[in-house]
Amino acid sequence: MIWPHWCASAEDVWWCAQTGARSLAGMVKKDASKKGGGSAGAKKGLTEAERMEEEMRELREDGKLAGGHLLPALHWLGMQIFSSARYKEIFWGFWLLSILLRAWTTVLVMPFAGLLATLASYKRPPRPEGIPLASMGLDVLLGRPIQASKDVPGLHSNNNVTITSFGDRYILAYRQSDVHFPSGKTQIVVAHSTDLNSWTIDWIYSNGCDLRETLLFEMGGTLMLYFFSLKPAHGQFKPLHIFYTTSQDGSKWEEPKEVCYEGEVPWEIKVYGEGKDAIAYKSSYLGDHYGTKDVLVLFEQSKDGLKWNPVPPCTAESSVVYRGGISEVSFEFTKSGDLVAIGRNEDGDSTGFGSQLFYARKGSLGSWTSLKVSLPWRFDSP
Repeated sequence: MIWPHWCASAEDVWWCAQTGARSLAGMVKKDASKKGGGSAGAKKGLTEAERMEEEMRELREDGKLAGGHLLPALHWLGMQIFSSARYKEIFWGFWLLSILLRAWTTVLVMPFAGLLATLASYKRPPRPEGIPLASMGLDVLLGRPIQASKDVPGLHSNNNVTITSFGDRYILAYRQSDVHFPSGKTQIVVAHSTDLNSWTIDWIYSNGCDLRETLLFEMGGTLMLYFFSLKPAHGQFKPLHIFYTTSQDGSKWEEPKEVCYEGEVPWEIKVYGEGKDAIAYKSSYLGDHYGTKDVLVLFEQSKDGLKWNPVPPCTAESSVVYRGGISEVSFEFTKSGDLVAIGRNEDGDSTGFGSQLFYARKGSLGSWTSLKVSLPWRFDSP
């Protein structure tokens, strides 16, 4: 199935309920820089986010992952083995290799062969010819699925879904690619439906980069779509630009344009209020995710969906509400107007690894307080 945001495998898009830790040295380095108040030698006159933006431009050309070449090599090997699913053939290859090698090296080879033999023993259940649908409406708790994606040969990874209502239509956008990892074959697909059952594709966009994290929202009667681009390299996570496009009817879309900080990753945008009182809030992150440097979590507000400003009490110099190892942050407001948020602490910080909870008062939404110790469970794509 398809989950909003990240998805672990190549699958069809279904409208349904949403269901790596870095080295300890990287975590310690993050915590040390946090205590030190940021990177040494920071350029004067730039905000913290602008300084991180410059650092990301430099890191973008670095082919290493988490400061070394070992992880990219292991990632490439894993992709070659596990994406092919030819476990039996690879097992016999390891078996023949163990015959050619001496006894002490055979000890190192055979555990991998045993793993592949175990994987080969698992039977993959056949895909059902069709899944009967109950009468509409949609019941998320019962897991009633509705397929929205179209089967495209070679593009089996459909994920990063966003959906909204606009006028008398439901508008859905998702990422379509050959693999879940960054790929130059990726395209953004936008479709509409009037009954949540049959979907019509209205717009497809690609630019040779990986594209993901689609976010649909309405501002002033205009439907807006955000997404961002990555370098199309399987073994790296190198954000490039955030793009936005707009539509007046949900079918015709403008040519995407760049917006926000270079290298920023948008995670959630929510609009509160109506008419002239409507305010869009955005959580995003900027920094060396999966690397050894800090990640900044930004929380900003906008009246037009294009120009973003810090949320008070944050000043014009910074929209940063957190720095450390947390990246993906989802937020919501309580009935009283206070903010609660949850963040994926995958890279780690002084509070540990897993997930972190945040809280902010109504009159001080830009001042976040977190738990002293992270939850030990990592909730992906909150």
